[in-house]
Amino acid sequence: MVDIGTMTSFGILSSILSTVTQFGRMLTTTIYSSSDAIEVTVTSPHAEQQTDLMPDGNAASKRKKRSRETENDDTEDVDSDRIEDTLAKFKEGVSADLLTETRKILSSLLVLRGPGGERVVQSYGLFHRKLRPSDPDKRLLLAFSLNAGVACRVAALSKCLGESWADGVVTTQEEVDGIGKISLPLTTEGSVSAEFGNMPILIVTAITVPTTPSS
Repeated sequence: MVDIGTMTSFGILSSILSTVTQFGRMLTTTIYSSSDAIEVTVTSPHAEQQTDLMPDGNAASKRKKRSRETENDDTEDVDSDRIEDTLAKFKEGVSADLLTETRKILSSLLVLRGPGGERVVQSYGLFHRKLRPSDPDKRLLLAFSLNAGVACRVAALSKCLGESWADGVVTTQEEVDGIGKISLPLTTEGSVSAEFGNMPILIVTAITVPTTPSS
């Protein structure tokens, strides 16, 4: 486990992931928040499997898995409706391609689960503003928070974001470097956690439409 402070970047996380992969392709690199710090851990597949086992054996594990699958089916419909409601607010000032890519990213992020089946993403928001003061124009920014204490695979996060995994900020602070304060709603559990000093991880990035390969 490595404490990397209260703020980092996609570039640093990618470098850590690349280094870990050189030592073993089966190793898993995850991030999570502990108090107000961002922690990076590296585990083996065997260790991950052990965390999902229950003392009373396979039957209990299977019941727990079925329960999570049923809950996921229910929440995915709600998530889809919320995504469409959020995107609808930006149809006038943002291109259709950007909205399509945003829909794809959000749909992927919201199904991410932690080692125990917990939701990884707590909340999200879209903002039409500059990511950096030096940006010539406004961009469509995606901000989302990861539940405090829930491990998220760096490789899975990168895959969900695609080409938008390029110029992002990862922090447990409310003030985000370059774009000021980003406020996202907390769940009931998130509010209680924050009261005890366990802050969620906030990630902010600009949506990038994948380039179409030339024929």
